[in-house]
Amino acid sequence: MSEVVIENKEYKRYYLFEYFFGQNMLISIIRLFGSPLMILMAIWIMLSEGWFLTVFAIIMVVYAIYFALIPWIYIYRNSANFTTTTIDVELDRDKISIVENGETKQYELLSFARIIKRKNYIIFRFKTKNEFYLPVDKLSKEELEIIERNLI
Repeated sequence: MSEVVIENKEYKRYYLFEYFFGQNMLISIIRLFGSPLMILMAIWIMLSEGWFLTVFAIIMVVYAIYFALIPWIYIYRNSANFTTTTIDVELDRDKISIVENGETKQYELLSFARIIKRKNYIIFRFKTKNEFYLPVDKLSKEELEIIERNLI
């Protein structure tokens, strides 16, 4: 059993990395470069003549700024989900037990939609799209071997 302390900053860093790079390549490119490209297009449209085009360009800039700030707005609105947490994790061959605040939850490893291993953390994604993260550096070698055998 490993006691895992996941800091507030770690949760936010994991979420932001998954938001920008955890999807397929096309979505990652759109999320990284979509807002700057929209702002450049809006500036180009503003330089052309016409009242309607100027209004359209201003709307584009506002939307581009919103699009760029979406992950940070999500973190701000759901700050209760990004708090420092101490959990006890116990991994068996086919299940994971998590003890948090005296409450024990057990999950079959096959019940997850996906288990994804990144460089610094492991994502356990449920079929309902909920997910939780475990830092790799805070798990024992035996636990990491069990997870690697069950990657989905």
